[in-house]
Parts: sequence; structure tokens; C-alpha cells
Amino acid sequence: MIAWARRHARALDVTFVGAFAVALMLPLPQRPAAWQESSQLWHLVMAALLSGPLLFRWRRPRLVFGVLVLATLATWAPAGGYVGHIALPIAGYAMAVSVERPVAIRATATALPALLLPLLWTVPPGSAGAVAEAEAWTALGCVLGMATASQRRYFREARERVRAAEQSREEEAARRVAEERLRISRELHDVIAHHVAVINVQTGVAEHLLRTDPDTAENALRTARGSAQTVLSELGGVLAVLRQHPGAEGLRAPAPGVDRIPDLVATTSGQGHAVSLDVEGKAQDTPDGIGLTAYRVVQEALTNVHKHAPSADARVRLRWEPHELTVSVTNEPTTSPTTPPAADSGFGLIGMRERVVATGGVLVAEPLPDGGFLVRAHLPLKGRTS
Repeated sequence: MIAWARRHARALDVTFVGAFAVALMLPLPQRPAAWQESSQLWHLVMAALLSGPLLFRWRRPRLVFGVLVLATLATWAPAGGYVGHIALPIAGYAMAVSVERPVAIRATATALPALLLPLLWTVPPGSAGAVAEAEAWTALGCVLGMATASQRRYFREARERVRAAEQSREEEAARRVAEERLRISRELHDVIAHHVAVINVQTGVAEHLLRTDPDTAENALRTARGSAQTVLSELGGVLAVLRQHPGAEGLRAPAPGVDRIPDLVATTSGQGHAVSLDVEGKAQDTPDGIGLTAYRVVQEALTNVHKHAPSADARVRLRWEPHELTVSVTNEPTTSPTTPPAADSGFGLIGMRERVVATGGVLVAEPLPDGGFLVRAHLPLKGRTS
């Protein structure tokens, strides 16, 4: 029914205005005597004057309301009082619904005093009652229109809030998915890249020395096998975390932290080059995010040493300060023809920089004047850690 009415809104509106015009022409007993005594032609003219503008009340609401106020005033004397002033609340309703509230209030405040103007020059019997009726109907139409407009604004704003909330939830979900994908990619890279680089170097050493130095080749293969087992173990841990239920926090394995760096250095040292560890200052408790970042920076930096300077010695330094942990990894120049990593290339350096920046720290990765390479991360011990 509502859909049908919307499709035929114009036809229904014309029918309504036509019926209203016919009602104005009916010889009702409550009409003023002057109206009853006037001709049918004059009735037709006044009915058209008071109802015709209503056809345009939704297109030009303020103009139609003003025209009907003037038309009502113009018919006062010929009709001997207000007739057809029921058109005013119809026009006032359309005006108040269609315009802003301040405009509707000003239009209503102008129309109501204007309807009192005929009392300045004529006071026929029953004038006070007719004026009061016209005032009441006009005010009622305008007030209902303003109330309807307020209700429509409220529902429109409520729908906008719901739509904005849904959009915000979707954007937040997309952001969380992107962050989680980035975190998983970092973890997989950090877990795999270091040990695969070790495997690559050690299998190359074994291949080169297999015939001339079988014992050294055997040690290299043993180291490669240990790295492969470590990769499988750590990769299995990452996959187990991905498979587990989101609420099963207790199943998560503890992430590596600063306390695991000596083990990492010991594992790396002797695989074609020496790696030393220096610790300055008194060790402090670190948030999980800072400890994991420090561990991953050392791991990735040593991986780059394996890749780009396999014969160079490396030095890991941890410097503890009251509010900052500085992690640095440097390697000496290498006689190998390999090229050191550029400071702005490679997923390893990108991942390190993202990790460090996420904690509120600063990462420096640059070649040294003597041909070596430096990776240094300044990590805040207090503040943002995620």
C-alpha cells in the first residue's frame, strides 16, 4: 500500500486538493452570511485562490505558505470573515517539514500576527472567534510540521550513526587483519631466514670441503642439520599458535627475549666466523615487545652477516641505560666478493625497522667507513611497546 501510494503520489495530491476545493464551495451552515449570499462564480474564484497553491506546497513551501496567508487575508472582506483558512495549516505543515527550524519559526511568527490585521479596520460579529480559529489551526499545522521534521532528523541521524558505526567496525576489522598478517609475515621471516641462511652457508662449506677435509665438512653438515631442526621446531610453534583458538592464551609459547640473545650468539658463533657478545650496564626487566624486538634485531643482523659477509667476524653489543636499551651488531670487512645489504632494501631490514618503530624506538642500518656494516636499535624501556 505504501509503495503504491509513493508511485501515485502526484495523482493522490491532485485528488486531495480537488476534494478540498470542492469542500470550500459547499454551502455549509457555518459559512458567514456574506459567503452564503455571494455568487457561485465568486465561490469558485475563492476556492481556486485558497486551494490551488497547495498543489505546489512541496516544491515551493515558503512561497505557498506566504501566498495562502495573503489569500486568506484578501478573502476576509468579500466573505465576511475567514473562509477556507484550513488551507493554512496544510501549507504551514508542508513549510515546517521542508525548511530548517529557524526558518519555520520565523515564518510562523510572521504569519500569526498578520492574520490579526483585518481586525484593525473592521470588527464584524464573530470576528474574534474566526480569528482565534484561524490562528489556532495555522499554529497547529506549523508545530506539527516542525515536530515531524525533528523526528525525521532524529531517525536520519540515528541511521547515519549506525552506518558510521558499521563502517568503523569494518575498517577496524580490516586494520586488525592487516596488522595480524604483517605480524605473522614478520615472525615467519624471522624464524626461517636466519636458520636457512646458516643452512645455506654450511652446506656450501660442506660441499667445498667434502673431499679435501671430510671432518670439517661433517661438522658443517651437522650445524646445518641442527639449524634445520630449529627451523622445523620454531615454524611448528608459529603454526600451532595460528591454529589454536583465539582465547587459548595459555597455549602460547613464550616469545624469545633479551635473555635468549646469548644462546643465539653461541649458536651462530663458529659457523664460518666468530661472534662476540658485550653487555654494558645493569640488565633490567623488559616488556615482552621490547625483548622480542631486541632478539629479532640481533637474529636478522646476524642472518645478514651470514648472507653478505660469511667470512667476517661479528660483534653484538647490549648497552643498558635507565630508560633505553641499545642493541648493535657490527661486522668486520670481508674479503669475499659479496655485497653488503643496502640500508633501504630487503625485507629483513624493512621488518627490523617496522618492529623497532612499533615500539617507539629508532633503527640505524648503514655501512661503516672500513667496509663493515652496522645495525643499531634504540629501544625505550618505558612507553609504547606495541
